[in-house]
Amino acid sequence: MLHKAFKKFTPKMYKLLNINSVLIVPLISNDKAIGIIDISREKPFRNSDLERFKAISDVIITAIEKKIAEDRLKNTTLESNVILETGIDGMRVIDKDFNVLKINKQFCKISGLSKSKNLAKKCYESFSGEHCNKPTCPVKRLQKGLSYFERESEKVRTDGKVVPCLITVLPLMNADGKIIGVVENFKDITELKKAEEALLLKNYVFDTALSANSITDNKDIIKECNDAFLHIWGYQNKSEVIGKPISSFIQDKKEAITTITALNKSGKWEGYFTAIRKDGSTFYAQSLSTTIHDSNGKLIGYQSSIIDTTKKIKAEIMLNTEKETAQKYLDIAGVMIIILDKGGKVSLINKKGCEILGYSKDDIIGKDWFDNFLPEEIRPEIKKVSRKIFSGEIEPAEYHENPVLTRSGKERIISWHNTVLKDDDGKIIAILSSGNDITEKKKSREKLQHLNTILRTIRNVNQLIIEEKDKKKLIKSVCRSFTKDRGYHSAWIALIDDKGKLTEAAESGVGKDFKVLMERINKGKFTACWEKAMTSSGIIINKNPKKDCSDCPLTESYGNRGAMTVRLSHDKKTYGILSVSTPLEYIENKEDKDLFEEIAGDIAFALYSLGLEEKRIKSEEEIKNSYQKLQKTLKGTIDTLASIVEIRDPYTAGHQKRVASLAISISKELDLDKDKIEAIGTAAIIHDIGKINIPASILARPGKISSLEYDMIKTHPQLGYEMVKRIEFPWPIAKIILHHHERLDGSGYPEGLKGKDIVLAAKIIAVADTVEAMSSHRPYRPALGIDKALEEIKKGSGKLYDRKVVEACVKIITKKGFKF
Repeated sequence: MLHKAFKKFTPKMYKLLNINSVLIVPLISNDKAIGIIDISREKPFRNSDLERFKAISDVIITAIEKKIAEDRLKNTTLESNVILETGIDGMRVIDKDFNVLKINKQFCKISGLSKSKNLAKKCYESFSGEHCNKPTCPVKRLQKGLSYFERESEKVRTDGKVVPCLITVLPLMNADGKIIGVVENFKDITELKKAEEALLLKNYVFDTALSANSITDNKDIIKECNDAFLHIWGYQNKSEVIGKPISSFIQDKKEAITTITALNKSGKWEGYFTAIRKDGSTFYAQSLSTTIHDSNGKLIGYQSSIIDTTKKIKAEIMLNTEKETAQKYLDIAGVMIIILDKGGKVSLINKKGCEILGYSKDDIIGKDWFDNFLPEEIRPEIKKVSRKIFSGEIEPAEYHENPVLTRSGKERIISWHNTVLKDDDGKIIAILSSGNDITEKKKSREKLQHLNTILRTIRNVNQLIIEEKDKKKLIKSVCRSFTKDRGYHSAWIALIDDKGKLTEAAESGVGKDFKVLMERINKGKFTACWEKAMTSSGIIINKNPKKDCSDCPLTESYGNRGAMTVRLSHDKKTYGILSVSTPLEYIENKEDKDLFEEIAGDIAFALYSLGLEEKRIKSEEEIKNSYQKLQKTLKGTIDTLASIVEIRDPYTAGHQKRVASLAISISKELDLDKDKIEAIGTAAIIHDIGKINIPASILARPGKISSLEYDMIKTHPQLGYEMVKRIEFPWPIAKIILHHHERLDGSGYPEGLKGKDIVLAAKIIAVADTVEAMSSHRPYRPALGIDKALEEIKKGSGKLYDRKVVEACVKIITKKGFKF
């Protein structure tokens, strides 16, 4: 009746006390129920509570078992021995002097010592603890009247290992009730401690995590959450959240269902969703959810870790917007821009880069730059440099050039400017390069360099023409000059007499096959290019000598180059053949052909001049013992030089004679001595001798010349100086020629000299040169007249021209009737 009444009354009592949860833990010992623990409270029990009360039940069971063992120990020694040997815990019997009397197998296992070693030691020697030999020692406390003692203690084995134990101590009494020792029960709670620590740590992590953590059952109902969950969703208490479906906190219900489906399928789900706060506002959230299963593998719920990613998402949107804007800026840039990561892959490229390479952006991004977009022969070296840059061994080259490989297989030359990108720790994470396609510019530059080399060759050849008086030496030196500066790969000259017989030959860069060719020519077996050149007045262009001139022994020496061949002739007389090999990219250039034809004409003229020189030498030998003859010889040299200019440029030749006439008259007006006057006249008659190094096509051009051509013309004082400096004049003729375009204020050329640094003879020729040039006709303009010329020198008097020289010039023209 009492049981029925209690059973009927209990629910009412629970309701009255507001008890919502009841936990009943059975106490089982050796598969038998020995009692229960009945616990009730308002709040629901959690998994951690179950674990904690399970541990408590184990302790209670142990205490009950110890009590049973104590009773049996008092009744019979046999029974105590059985308990010792069959107990699941370690047991030890100690007398009042701390001697170990009995132990069981489990104690040997816990203490790490054999039975014999345990029995041979004091209790505090075999399995010591923090209370041994202290007033808190259990043996001492029981001797003082304590009937039962239990506590957790860390015991230390002889090997140093620490074993946490739950120790229960009971007194051992004789028949008179006197304490003669103690019985100790040691329960190894190592695993229990680990479980408690893990549980505490798990609860701590769950409750203190910055992310919003929640646990729901398999019906999607929230069973637990942490403070971060409340904070993110804007709630104050867990009671507002627990018991509600997690889907009620998600804006898109269909999305919630899809997430649960995916989670059930894979056991894990990670993704983004839009969450709803308590106040109705929304935020972007990122969740990592996993399933929870019981020991039988049955799904019992879900655990989720959620963070508010609103700022992150907005930042990503802003970053993407900025990235798109930056990409637009990059795409309108007129240069190629790329970023390479540490692996050499392209992580960014702009529109210009895609245009140069001929690929779409998708075809380039993520591809290996070295293996896909660089010529094979330079890949190893560029890769090596890249690795050194990323490792910090070297700094990136601020500027360098290298070819890139386009989709069509062609190469483009890119000039690069490079820098590195670093992370917040200063570590290099990428290389940023901007490149300008200089393919056409480089070709133009190489073409200009080639032309400059040819011009330098022309100057050298003309210098040889002035200096060398022996035909054989001349053509050898000319051939060497052709190949010395790499203007041409190879060159050869063959001279013939009036009957067409071979007289002299020279080569440079051709080799032993040249001798074979000359032997054939000497026998009258002419090659195709020889016969064409002999019957043509222009240049013979051969782009493929191996094919078009297969009978020529020199074809192998040309390689992949072409050949230009021309007849050397002057004044209707043929002196021989000149042939050179040159790169195919230049062979059709008009400038190349014009310069080659020009130089051929100079060589032909030189051969003609050598004939004149031979006559002059013969004449000089006849009158060499006479001073008068010596003077005539010197004059002949001057006349020869002047005649060289006259033949190439009649304007320049006539100009020099008229300048010489005016300069001599000015010198006489200044009352200079006869020797100085003669020096000035000599320098004036050849003051423009350097212009024979300037292409006649420029000197005689009727239209406006370019700045480059004008700079070329301005070199004639220096070139004239170089040409005559080795001729032994009795006066400083070369220096006068060098300075005749200098001006008092330093604005002249080539050295920019001022005032007293300019010799008087050069000052006189400068005035005479200006007056004659302005008053005479030129190919590019009509004569300006003597009045304009005088006005010009008056205006420049004291600034550009010497004041006394100007006064003398004006006087002899306006008052003494000088005329050209």
